[in-house]
Amino acid sequence: MANKSKTKNNEVKLESGKIVKIKELSIDVRDECLDKVEFIFDDDNKVKGVTAMQKTITHWMRTLIDGDVSDKTLMGFTMEDRGSFFHLVQEKLFLGES
Repeated sequence: MANKSKTKNNEVKLESGKIVKIKELSIDVRDECLDKVEFIFDDDNKVKGVTAMQKTITHWMRTLIDGDVSDKTLMGFTMEDRGSFFHLVQEKLFLGES
């Protein structure tokens, strides 16, 4: 989990300790990213997963990271870093949602 006291508002600290700077987002970019997520629900209507997970994470990384988002750079993220990035940024995007 991110240590919020040691990161700036525009940064996320991945579980590995890697800090990623996030772009300032317009509502349109935020909505575009959220629209890419297709949730899978269980019988109790609770989220149990996401479809096209890796494709969605790559899209989010290219759209949201403030810095180099070349294939070479993104391939340097472990699967754990990618999952951590998605989870932490998703929390930021949903802040303020009711």
